[in-house]
Amino acid sequence: QYDYYSREFALFLGSATLVAVALLVTAGTSSPIITDILYGTKSAVDISFYAKTTVPLGILIGFLTGVGQLLWWNRSDRSAFFKSLVMPGVAALAATAALVLVGLDDLLVGLFVASALFALFANLSVAFRIFKGNPKYTGGAIAHIGVAIMFVGFVASTEYDQQQTLSLREGEPVDALGFTLTYEGYKPIDNEKFAFQVRVEKDGRVLTAAPVMYYSSYNDGLIRNPDILNFYTKDFYLAPLALETDKNSATDAVEESALRQGESTTLHGVDVAFLGLDRPIVQKASISAGSGDPLGARLLVGYSGRQQVIQIPFALERGEVVGGDPVAVNDRIELTVVGASDGGGSGEEQMVMLRAVDVLLASQDQNEPARDILVVEASVKPWINLVWSGVIILLVGFMVTVVRRAQEAARRTA
Repeated sequence: QYDYYSREFALFLGSATLVAVALLVTAGTSSPIITDILYGTKSAVDISFYAKTTVPLGILIGFLTGVGQLLWWNRSDRSAFFKSLVMPGVAALAATAALVLVGLDDLLVGLFVASALFALFANLSVAFRIFKGNPKYTGGAIAHIGVAIMFVGFVASTEYDQQQTLSLREGEPVDALGFTLTYEGYKPIDNEKFAFQVRVEKDGRVLTAAPVMYYSSYNDGLIRNPDILNFYTKDFYLAPLALETDKNSATDAVEESALRQGESTTLHGVDVAFLGLDRPIVQKASISAGSGDPLGARLLVGYSGRQQVIQIPFALERGEVVGGDPVAVNDRIELTVVGASDGGGSGEEQMVMLRAVDVLLASQDQNEPARDILVVEASVKPWINLVWSGVIILLVGFMVTVVRRAQEAARRTA
């Protein structure tokens, strides 16, 4: 029969909690299979499912990681046990309160951090006490210290990370998240993989990130492998998203579209609706061609939240547009009628062919070669080294315990 104030019972609760976490993760990852069987359609759970279900259990695991080390095997003195809770409990609350003052504002995350800090301080006190007696028995406490540090690292690196999507034009530096990034081109790794070289500058330190992106015939899709740069207090992740070509040619500056009366489209970011053909308010002599039937294309244009009706005059001779000057919609876009049909005078099936010219693009040096643009997602994971430190400490504690158990087994068989 278990004594509730014993290490065995704490281990039982911890094991049951870990099983519950495993079941929830299994249910979440198997959701497409389960929904396909039950409803005939595959449906995956949202990523928030894992946080909502496992974080509360993580709080319990953190608390038990500390409590279990403060209990004795078989049976513990209750008054001594409650007394042992005071120091780590007060230290955890004080440290959590300090974190609240510097920006920790999520209740669930705060409880998770508090439980991890409680486990840390409780196991530090136990490890110190055991070390003074026999250091060989500190393996369990050291391993639990590693778990507590991992938990703190999880929160620091996931709750307070920063992300930004960037378009890096080859050779042009871009400042983001405290780093200066410059895309320097790509080079092949093998027959199908390419590494995209990005110069990363931070506080006078220059590094090169080389994320990989390639098409996989096995998965029939694009595979993106991020690169990671490690700093003392953070990790910098750079994940490739796409490779584009800079629009810097005459054809990129021109967009055309044919519209029937009542139809609309978007040209260079300007919404254009064709309202119909009218006789222009200007005289025929003012039209560049100087001949043909003078007409005007009445358009409703919208940009930057504004709308206005404009008229583009032109001349139509034997079904061909023979004249017309461009009309500026804004400081950058000009519209011209390059084709039209008046419907044979019936007013039906009126049509215009519009040409929109981006004046800024058209004015650029067209002899300059087009440069690639690498679209990336940059992210910073603060204090991610706490996770790796926790893993290393956990392994050290595990090895200390393994060595001690091996020595004890050797003595029994001797």
